[in-house]
Amino acid sequence: MLALAAAWIFLALDVLYGGPVSALDGWLAAHVHAPRGSALSLAMLFWTHLHSHVAILCYSALLVLILARRRAWPWVAGVALAVPGAMLLNATLKAIIQRSRPVLDNPVLALETYSFPSGHTAASLAFYGMLAAWLAYRYPRLRAPFVAGATVLVALVAYSRMALGVHYFGDVLAAALSTGAWLVICLGRVHARLAERPR
Repeated sequence: MLALAAAWIFLALDVLYGGPVSALDGWLAAHVHAPRGSALSLAMLFWTHLHSHVAILCYSALLVLILARRRAWPWVAGVALAVPGAMLLNATLKAIIQRSRPVLDNPVLALETYSFPSGHTAASLAFYGMLAAWLAYRYPRLRAPFVAGATVLVALVAYSRMALGVHYFGDVLAAALSTGAWLVICLGRVHARLAERPR
């Protein structure tokens, strides 16, 4: 967790004062965004809407209901803490850093809010991270596929935000770092509760 937090601080300083990541951000923003009206832009728009904050909260509520039916109370508490907590943390960090969105010619989306870190990436990582952790706990032999699947899904969300022209690479990376650190805390609490009772 400390390593993730340290990496986030380094990245935030890079964004605030200019550095190699900021320079890379500008170049990627100009080359990664999808042409407006293209098949790629429509696919990314569909994917990003599937991972809006409202959608992620709905998915999380459904997961909580499934976990509650199984009486997996530590996981219920973990999901209920991890996902809204990640969203709140991300909103707080946005307000602190106050980085403007990319300025591109004819972007697919245009937003007036701050961009650093990426809220969609943070929320998706919190949800898929907890889902993968729970599945890996239930089926330890399939841990690698679950983690890989969650990683791919979150990476696609992060890419969609860049392709739509509303986030820099540094924004999605920062979201992964901050939410990753938050997940370490949440999962640590979940496993501490699990250790207190028979599996």
